[in-house]
Amino acid sequence: MVQSVKLILIRHGETVDNVAQVYRDSALTNHGVQQAIRLGLHFQTLGLAFTHLFSSQLQRAANTAAQIRQAQLILETHDNAAETVPVVLQLPVLMEQDFGSMEGKKFHDPSHKSEHPRNEKNRHGIEFVPMESKDTMARRADSFIDEHLMPLLGDTSKDMSPVVAIVSHGIFLSMLWKRLLLRLPRKSVVLSPELRATARPSLEHLGGWSNTGYLELHLQRAEAEEPSPSPAGMSRITQGWTTTILTINGKDHLRSLKRTGGGVGSARHDASQKRIDTFFKRRRVG
Repeated sequence: MVQSVKLILIRHGETVDNVAQVYRDSALTNHGVQQAIRLGLHFQTLGLAFTHLFSSQLQRAANTAAQIRQAQLILETHDNAAETVPVVLQLPVLMEQDFGSMEGKKFHDPSHKSEHPRNEKNRHGIEFVPMESKDTMARRADSFIDEHLMPLLGDTSKDMSPVVAIVSHGIFLSMLWKRLLLRLPRKSVVLSPELRATARPSLEHLGGWSNTGYLELHLQRAEAEEPSPSPAGMSRITQGWTTTILTINGKDHLRSLKRTGGGVGSARHDASQKRIDTFFKRRRVG
C-alpha cells in the first residue's frame, strides 16, 4: 500500500515568447534550457528519483520535462536505466489556458480584449474567440487528478512511495493546485517549519510561478483504513492523508545562473548546436 507521495508541480523554462511578452507556445530560449538542465540536476542532488513524469504536450513544457528526465538518466548508471526511468507522459489536459484570439498577441495589447462578444468579428472579418474560462480549466484539472493522481493514492497493490513531477504552465498550475486543495481534508495541509518561519501565504494563493519554479508537496497516509465514501455526485476526497508544503516557487537551482550576453541567452535554443565540451573525449576512469 502506498504510504507517501512526493508531488512536484513545475513551470516550464523560459521561452522566446516569454521574453517577447507574447501569448503563444514557443521554443525554450538558451537560458530556458539551462534553467531546465539545472533543475534536473538539482532534483538529483536532492535524491529525487521520479517514478512518474507528466507534462503538457506544448513544446515548452515537454522540453523542460525531457531535460529533467535526462538528468535522471545520466545519474542512473545501471545498464537498464532507460527502462527504469519513466518516460514523459504528455497530456493535453495539462496545457496552458487557451487564450483564444489573444494567442500570438502581446500581453498588454489593447486591441484584443477578453470582453469581446463571442460572435464579434475584427476589422479583417475574423471571428473573435474568447479565452478559455476558469470553469473549463477546472474541469481539465479535475480530469487529471481523477485519472492520474487519485489512482496513485488509492493503490493498495504495491509498497512504494511515488515521486511525481508535473511540468505545466503558470496559470494552469495555479488552477491545478486549487483543485487539488479541494480534495484534501480540512486542516490536513500545513507548511513546513522552514516555510512557517519565513512566510505565511494563503493556501489557495501561494503566489506566482517563475520559469522552472516548483511547488513541492509531501503527502503521507495518516490512517490505515480505506477512505470513507464521498456523497453522491462529489469527487473522491483524499481522506486519511496529510500534506506538507515543502517548497513554494523553488528556485535554488537558479542561483548563480547568469544569462549569456549579446542576445544569445534570449535566443531560441537550437538542439543541433553542441556544447564545446562534447567535442572533447571524456577520459576513461579505471
